[in-house]
Order: sequence, then C-alpha cells, then structure tokens
Amino acid sequence: MRINEPEIKSLFNNNDFNARPDVIRLKHVFGRSYGVVVGLTFAISTWAADGFALSQTHMFLPWTKLIIGLILCSLAAGLAGWITARFERWYFTVPAWIGVAAFFSWLLIILPLQINPIVSAWFKPEWQGLIRYDAFDQLSPRFAVAFMWISIFVLITGVLQIPLVEPAAFSTSVFGKIAPFLLGMFIIGLGGFVADSLNNQPLRSAIASMDRSIQFVVDNKGVDVDPALSRANHAGALRGIKDQVTAERSTTIGSYDSSLGEVNVLVQFEDLIANCSVIYEQPSFCKPATP
Repeated sequence: MRINEPEIKSLFNNNDFNARPDVIRLKHVFGRSYGVVVGLTFAISTWAADGFALSQTHMFLPWTKLIIGLILCSLAAGLAGWITARFERWYFTVPAWIGVAAFFSWLLIILPLQINPIVSAWFKPEWQGLIRYDAFDQLSPRFAVAFMWISIFVLITGVLQIPLVEPAAFSTSVFGKIAPFLLGMFIIGLGGFVADSLNNQPLRSAIASMDRSIQFVVDNKGVDVDPALSRANHAGALRGIKDQVTAERSTTIGSYDSSLGEVNVLVQFEDLIANCSVIYEQPSFCKPATP
C-alpha cells in the first residue's frame, strides 16, 4: 500500500504526538512524580538528620517534623509538578514553584516552633500551660530569611522540570528516566541542608547541650567531681533541682526568643517538670516549671 507524503508528515507531527491521550497522561505522571520526589527529598534533607539527632537527646516525639513534612511537602510539590506538566507555560510554572517555596519556608518555621509543641501537649496533657509558642507574626522575619534561601533551590528545581523530565518520560534507558529525578534531588537536597541550618540547628543544639549537662549530673551523682569539669559541663545550671534529676526524662522546647538565642527547654523527670534556660547553646539555670 502506498502512503502519500502528507500522511507520512502527519505520522511524525510533533503536535499530533503531544496531543495523544497516552502521551499527555505519561507526561502528567512523570511531572507529578518529579514533584513528589522533590518534596520527599526536601523533607528528608531538612528533618531526617534532625530527628535522628533529637532521638539521642531524650526529645519527646523527635520524628514528628519529619513525618508531617514528608506528607505535606510531597503533596505540595507533587501538585506543582502536575501543574507544570499540565500547562507547560512559564507563567504557570514559576508561580506554582514559588508557592511551594513559600509553603516549605512556612513549614520550616511552623513545625518546630508551633506544631511540634502543640502535638507534644496533646500526648502529654501535663505539659499544657507550660509550653509557650509565639504568634506567627512574631516569626515573620525568620520566614522571610528562609523563603529567600529556599526559593532559590526550589525555583531552579522547578524550572528544570520541563526540559529535563519530559524527554525522560520517553527515554528507552533506565538511567535516562531517572537522571532528571536524581538532579532534582541533588539540588533540592542542598536547599534542605541550608534550611536545617536556618531553624532546626539552634533548637537542636539547645536541647542537646541541656541533655549533656543532665547526663553529666546523672552519671556523677554522689561523686566528688573536679570543679573545672563540672563547670565545663554546666552542671551548675541544675543546682536548684539536682536532687530531682533522674536518668528517665523527656525533653521538648518550652519557649524561645525571636532570635532563637535563648531557648527554654522543658524537661520532665520522674517527679518534676523543670524549665531550663539555654542561652546560645550554654545551659544557664533550671527551675521547677510553672504555668
């Protein structure tokens, strides 16, 4: 059978190919998957190491931020990936990914400073009234700084989606299909590590330093300790409650100042709930917590 020239051209017409339902569906699947992978990677790089470090410091519910972050970040970035693949226009792509950057920045601030304390108080009713979390308008400068940094990595990742992911959808090799995902993971992973240093690190360091001082006191109960060693471990911060310090304990963030330079760590011992002040990672003093 003879095929004339117009028919041959129609077989290879790019517009006709892109209009095929199976092609459209494949591009949407890859776009959404790219967004989900970006969201999961951001959450893991931002809160996984933080959760592990906190789990070593008697932190109550140390994995809350990671679990919530995985769910919400994957949903938000997955939606942006689908919008990018669906409309294939920069004036849809850029706003969608800027929205993702704003959402990621909001989560970075709100998860440890508001959501985690609220969740902790749900599971430990005795902490209600002892945990203070500021209104978000007082945290807006931290949000602005976080958004400035995170948006750089998110926008680069989002803008690369169409030129990288669409060809990957039709690649015949496994590496060709996953390479764009790996590049997106690398870029957004860098953003997650930057995000961790902006907000998680001051809180994590405060809890860790307080926990080390508590452990030092627990390990040396009834022992004549060198005063210099005691000062180096800030044991004096627990002088007022030393008889009630126990190895069994749970910690969380009780309150903080706007710069996160002064963080109050709430510590529940067997017979006492204490409020311990940590100033720039240096335990200062502990006292019984009062509402």
